[in-house]
Amino acid sequence: MSLEASTTPDTTSSPDTITATGPIVVAGTDLLGALTAIRGELGDPHLPSLPLLPDRGPGADAAGRAAALLEELPVEIGPHGWRVSARPGEDLRRSRSLLASDVNVLADLAGAEQIPATRIGVTVLGPVTLASVLDLPGGERVLSDHGARRDLADSLAAGLAAHLAALRTALPGATVTLRIDEPALDAVLAGTVATASGYRTLRALDRAEVRQTLRQAVEAARGSGTADVVLAVEPAPLPLSLAREAEADALAVPASALRTAPDALGEYLDDGGALTVGLETTAVDRRGTRGLREVSDLAGQVLDPWQRLGLPVTRLPQLTVTTRMPAGALTGTRAPAGAPDAGRLPALLRRLVATADALETTARDA
Repeated sequence: MSLEASTTPDTTSSPDTITATGPIVVAGTDLLGALTAIRGELGDPHLPSLPLLPDRGPGADAAGRAAALLEELPVEIGPHGWRVSARPGEDLRRSRSLLASDVNVLADLAGAEQIPATRIGVTVLGPVTLASVLDLPGGERVLSDHGARRDLADSLAAGLAAHLAALRTALPGATVTLRIDEPALDAVLAGTVATASGYRTLRALDRAEVRQTLRQAVEAARGSGTADVVLAVEPAPLPLSLAREAEADALAVPASALRTAPDALGEYLDDGGALTVGLETTAVDRRGTRGLREVSDLAGQVLDPWQRLGLPVTRLPQLTVTTRMPAGALTGTRAPAGAPDAGRLPALLRRLVATADALETTARDA
């Protein structure tokens, strides 16, 4: 994967404040409680979001949420997960009902607040990863068939544009940030995605096709009035040039990726690129008790590699901090172990905001 910085001119304004945003996946079934915590703790300039609560059952997981967006491409739950079907059925209706209900709950909560919502973040499982987990009627992955991949990309782009436009209508005056999650991106480019049988792997996709597929989703978001698009990956290595080629505004990566980031990261930031950094927010003590890490530890996960790379702290305002999702969080059907529930969200969000404040102080004092 190339690491050269793109020469695409920057058309975005550089951010001037380090912000925090919440987890993508929340455990449990209490959406109202989760949204109340998120909107209560993440006031301006931070980014409240609409999380996934997969513990609510089929259709509430990341693949089910993406399935609800597909236009003219019916899907259903098969023996091994979601698959393309001949006609819409109960599984798809449930997924779409959950999505509509979630947006309504968010709109009702925002409408009851004294201060109108100014920002909202939403996530979608990206077209590349969706093709690697969605099956064809015969059982093989959509990823294996060029025509099926194209149809899926077209369907998701159309449905995503409609969803984002509806979200802006539900939250009038609020700007929308879309996070496109592509945890399988590196595996797809490397040709290591297993076939349905598990006995071999699917051929790697051409980088140009991946770039065009991602750009199609980004353009759909832009066409619906989305303010910012974030491409989220589990990188090895950091796909800086791909993010720029797909015209994403930012990359979302785990903090651990900064330890092996290339020199081109400085060029990426200089060109106006931004980062959402997933921090390891919890630790297990000697007694086996899991708790939140201190702010100094969380800030150090950014500052230590930042300094080793020789990056100026004046670039820190191009960061958003969040909590890192465990591996497989977006390809499973339940919330992963360690995912916070609504009751634990306020403490986590306060810690993330405090970390953003600490990094902001460092940048300001430089």
